[in-house]
Order: sequence, then structure tokens, then C-alpha cells
Amino acid sequence: MSTLDVSLVGLVAGGESGVPRYAACLASALDRAAPAFPGLAMRMLTTPRGARRTGMRNVPIDLVGWPFAESNAGFGRIVGEQIASRTATGGLLHFFDLSGPVLAPRRRFVTTIHDAAAGQGFERARVAHKLALQPWAARRATRAVAVSEFARDEAVHHFGADRERIAVIHSGPGLVAGPGPAAPHDVEPNGPYLLYVGNLSAHKNLALLVAAFDRADMILASTEDLELLFGADGVPELLSRRSSAELVLKLAAPACRVISADRDEEVRAEPVASVVDTTAAGDSFAAAYIAARLSGAGPRDAAYAGHRLAGAVVQHPGAIIPPAAVPAGIIGTTRLQHTEMRA
Repeated sequence: MSTLDVSLVGLVAGGESGVPRYAACLASALDRAAPAFPGLAMRMLTTPRGARRTGMRNVPIDLVGWPFAESNAGFGRIVGEQIASRTATGGLLHFFDLSGPVLAPRRRFVTTIHDAAAGQGFERARVAHKLALQPWAARRATRAVAVSEFARDEAVHHFGADRERIAVIHSGPGLVAGPGPAAPHDVEPNGPYLLYVGNLSAHKNLALLVAAFDRADMILASTEDLELLFGADGVPELLSRRSSAELVLKLAAPACRVISADRDEEVRAEPVASVVDTTAAGDSFAAAYIAARLSGAGPRDAAYAGHRLAGAVVQHPGAIIPPAAVPAGIIGTTRLQHTEMRA
């Protein structure tokens, strides 16, 4: 039986934002599935941090050396992947983002399309390297994986990618609409609001968003994020800036502190049976909290809804759980359910 040798080019797995989490989760899944495919020989090319993030046990890891051992993001990461790709083993290279082996253009490779934002014309100077690399990778790839139909269509439109060579593979279960009626789209907040879902790394320029806190109606943050943004005085700094906004502060323990106009209380989460993967736990909490509040639940019951959804998410691998695993009553009936539980 012939063997397909694949080199997973994954320096990006050591990064912090969405694509690095995608790379780390997918690499971990491939590692778990590897024993079931004896005709597929894989190796992972990454940084020491990427190796820790993926936790691979079945797929051998090749660590990049100096000066790219800490190149987990940005232009340095791309340069590191380009140089390492020249000598990487395997007849097929797999990139976890929209990239490809420019320094070894004859090598067969698979690229991954998350978006085509670089082709929109924004921040041209900052993303100049992407403007050169991404269209080339989209057009030259042996095959491409797009995480959504929209990402595929954008790559075709902006980069001239061949639609026939792009396979749409959603980045987790549950991304396809399930059975039942769609959620209503006519629910509007009572006033202006700001919703940010992401991390607080310096390159996100989130310090600029701090000025919006005095206008926000609701602020969701964590003690860890506040330390990254403000230092050791993060919590007092946020409290001094929040004005009258409703504040939900996620604590280091499985609990949150809810501060609203008439209360300041800690709402603890129920223990979960088994923590498999904490990816998207914070996003899930925020989504359920906001949805519950918009459905009429009070802050305390909304916090319970956030804890319940986050508790379900951490018991599954990856960021997206199957629709059937979403706890019942997250939206709309949250208040009634918890009233009955307390009774």
C-alpha cells in the first residue's frame, strides 16, 4: 500500500487569535485520528509553543530553530514557514492559513482560506506581505480548504482562485444551520452598544476601545484580559471607567462577578464532569449571557445561562459543539428554569 507523506506547516499554531486556535485544534484532531489511517504519514512543523498547544502524541514534530523558534505570529512567522518549507519532508505541504511555499513553488501544497480581507483594500501598508502571498497561494494551491462558502466565494472574487479546487470544510461541527425555526432578527437593544469578541493582544489595538467603555451599556471582560490591557490594576481601572454600564467580570475561578445598577454579586458555575477543551469557553459565556439578557432574563439568570453554555462547550473538542449538545433553555426560558431549580 502506498503512503502519502504530508508535512503540516504549523508555526501559526503557537499564536493567540482565531486562526492559531483553528490550527492547534485541527492539528490535535489529526493527531488523534492518525492511527486510523496507516497510509497517511504526517509530520508537524511548528514552534515550541505550537508543539505545546497541539499536544501531539502520534504525529512526529519538527521544531523550527533560531531565529524562528519564537515566530508564532506576524511577518516573522510567515518568513519562518517559507524558509522551513524549502526543506520540509513530505510530498504534500499543508498550510493552516492562506499561505504557500513561495520559495519552493513547485511543491504540491494545500492552503486554508479563512477570509480574503487583505483583498478588500484596507490597511494596505500593514498587510502588504499578505497582498503578495495570499493571491499567489489561492491560485497555485493543489487544493484549498475554505472554512465557509463565503470565504470560498471571496477568494474566488478577490484572488482569482479556482472554485473547483476549493473544498468547503466548516471549522467545527454545528456551523451548518440545524432543524427548527431560525432565531429572530428583529430583536434590538434599547440603545447603542459595543460587542467585541476576541482576545486583548496588543496588536488588536484594543486600547482604542477603552474610550468606548463610558458609552457602553454592557461590558464583558475577564481578570486575565484586564491584566493584559491595564496591568495589575486592571479591575479597578475598568471599574473607574465603566460609568453606569452593566459589567460582567469573568474571574479566575469558575465564576463571574455581575455588577449592575442595583447589585454586585458573584455567580458561580456548576462543576462539569470532564473538561476536554477550553477553546471558546469565554465566547460561549458571552453569547449566552447577551442572548439571555435580550430575551428578558435578569443579570443573575443571564450569568447562569452563560455558565451552562460554557460548561457544555468545554466538554467537547474544538470551538463549536453539535446543536444537540447545547443545553436546553439557554434563551427565553432561563429565568423560569433557574427559579424552579432554586425552589
